[in-house]
Amino acid sequence: LADYGTGAIMCVPAHDDRDFEFAKKFNIPIIQVIAKDGKEIEDMTEAYTEANGTMINSGEWNGMESAVLKMEAPAMIEALLLKQGGVYPSSDPFSSFVCGGRPMTDTMSSSGTASDLLQTLFPLF
Repeated sequence: LADYGTGAIMCVPAHDDRDFEFAKKFNIPIIQVIAKDGKEIEDMTEAYTEANGTMINSGEWNGMESAVLKMEAPAMIEALLLKQGGVYPSSDPFSSFVCGGRPMTDTMSSSGTASDLLQTLFPLF
């Protein structure tokens, strides 16, 4: 995103300094999803801000290099949305999904609820 105020919301306390401090202050769980050499940092005292590493605590993506996942994520999300019967407003579902297109609650799963799709995409919540 080029700037704040674009409509996207992201919270990654294990990987962003400000989010880390906010999570610590309000006792929000901090779950590391990118790790150097795939090894989770026990009792984190600061955010792990390296952009590249191995995915952990990420379900089926565990062990995948984060750089590879970043390149493959748009196709993965599109396939999942289509499998779930989701709809999205553009030919690029990733940018619409992440960067302030149609609200996520407008994207429904085949059972007709957004929560089923959110649980599939974000199993940590």
